[in-house]
Amino acid sequence: DLVQLTIKENREQLSIKIINSLFQFDEYFILNCSKINNHSTDEKYNSNLFDVTIKEIFQKTCYNKQIDLSEKIIENYNTRLSLMITKYFSIYFVHMSDGKNLWIYTKEQSLYYLSLTRITEFSEDLIKNNNMETFKSIFNIFTTMELKIIENDFPKLVRNYMLDSICIFKKNIFLRYLEFSREPIRMLFFPFETISLGSEINKFKRISLFNSFMDIIQVCYKKEKLNNMIINRMKAVGFHLIEKIKNGEDLTKPFKILINKFDQIRGFIEKDTSSEYQKDIYLKLNNYLVYIFEEFNEQNIDNQDELIKEIKLIIDKFTFLEKFALDLKSSGFIPNNDIT
Repeated sequence: DLVQLTIKENREQLSIKIINSLFQFDEYFILNCSKINNHSTDEKYNSNLFDVTIKEIFQKTCYNKQIDLSEKIIENYNTRLSLMITKYFSIYFVHMSDGKNLWIYTKEQSLYYLSLTRITEFSEDLIKNNNMETFKSIFNIFTTMELKIIENDFPKLVRNYMLDSICIFKKNIFLRYLEFSREPIRMLFFPFETISLGSEINKFKRISLFNSFMDIIQVCYKKEKLNNMIINRMKAVGFHLIEKIKNGEDLTKPFKILINKFDQIRGFIEKDTSSEYQKDIYLKLNNYLVYIFEEFNEQNIDNQDELIKEIKLIIDKFTFLEKFALDLKSSGFIPNNDIT
């Protein structure tokens, strides 16, 4: 009630202090949950009351257009989830199976799912109150969570569940963002980060985050949101995979998925009926795929002649380059080559 009163009276500094205090109080229990649990197994950390309180406060800040307060809550929630991953889930989110590698439902699984659900609720409040700029803080939560999960030594089944759940929630929230945002996608508003998908590949030779990135590319194209920044990120992933392949790691499968994604989007673009947007994307896809091809060639990787031929065959399919370049020049089209 006190927080809501300060929000209503627009006393922002006092509101921030109270909100910070709430999160600090919650942080105490997260950091000391193992000590509390030593007294009784029934005294595991319960965050329901805190979650409901923060949800109500966030709704008020959104309704009153207090963007700084909304962002402060999300930033605090990001820190809170990092602590829960490293200091709570790492203790209690234990791999349980019946011998067939099947997941057994636990309270911790429910709590983790609730945390992701709360992020979804935050995003819906932002949409309802037309605060799309704060989505950059929402998307930053996912990158932070992904990296924290990868850094910690969770059992394989638990880690996979946690990362796969993020992929589902992240995709759904990003699709909602695409539905309501009228702005081009900028780097801070694209939550499919090379650093986290690269880390998953490096440490576990797993590609769930990579596949999530690949899946969203076609969606962005269909909604005319695919742009230079995203295609440049595809190139960056390609360079990362080339480095790993050169070091002897068997990552030709995701590399083929990547170059075939260039081919797939190219195939959607027709010679005579394409828009200026489509023609521009066509040229950009070719440019970045050539960068990947040149990088692969320069690395002189042994026993990869077939893969080089496969890339070259896809590049050779870009047969409308001259026409599209001339069309865009004639119409005075100004391409957006921003990568941020």
